[in-house]
Amino acid sequence: MLIYVTTYGRANRQTTFMGLPPSLQAQTKLVVQQREAWKYSDRDNVIALPDSVRDLSATRQWVVDNHDIEQHGPNLVMLDDDLKFATRRKDDPTKFLKSTREDIEQLFREIEASLVEYVHVGVHFRQAANRVTVPFKENARLICVLAYHVPTLRKHNIRFDRLILKSDFDATLQLIRLGYKNKILCDWVQDHRTSNDKGGCSAYRTVELMEECAKKLAELHHPFVKVVSRTVKGDTFGGGTRLDNLVQWKKAYESSQ
Repeated sequence: MLIYVTTYGRANRQTTFMGLPPSLQAQTKLVVQQREAWKYSDRDNVIALPDSVRDLSATRQWVVDNHDIEQHGPNLVMLDDDLKFATRRKDDPTKFLKSTREDIEQLFREIEASLVEYVHVGVHFRQAANRVTVPFKENARLICVLAYHVPTLRKHNIRFDRLILKSDFDATLQLIRLGYKNKILCDWVQDHRTSNDKGGCSAYRTVELMEECAKKLAELHHPFVKVVSRTVKGDTFGGGTRLDNLVQWKKAYESSQ
């Protein structure tokens, strides 16, 4: 199973890659945009995208299209570049400890094992994870850690590039509406820097573009996705109120049955 870290604008801040143990770094590729490939000239684990690929959605689609199944197997994992992992405490399941190298190795073994039964697998995000003490959930949101069985994606022409933003939402909904339930591992959690941190999608993500994509996602997945007004706390995207989505993941899957 090959690991792809999609990255832009953070050549000197490879948080995800540096947090992986050496055993996993050895099977990880940094997927970078052509315009900044020169910044990685001292690395031998870099894939430079065609110059026409300049946003995350198109990058994810390119990775799926170009993953070599014969060489690397049918499964892949795509990771955001600013992730850190924590592991649920056994003595108090509502709390977490920073993941050790062994914890992270176990996590990725579990991801690959899960892809035998599931087509798409993820890791729970840190927010509200203290209230989720089951080992895993099904048919829920996948973000930041996206693991897939590539032949199934290709069989159904699942696309990540239909929207400039929210490609993870769109891909998940395409799959579960076809009857492929997903699995969210909950004994580990992933967290990232503050939203709109310099680099990554913040290079092109605006409130206007987010609202446009929210409307389009609702059109693509009616009636399971609705557009709602959401108040943003703090300085994220300037604060205030903007349009976002409310997604009925389980109802979307039930519609396939």
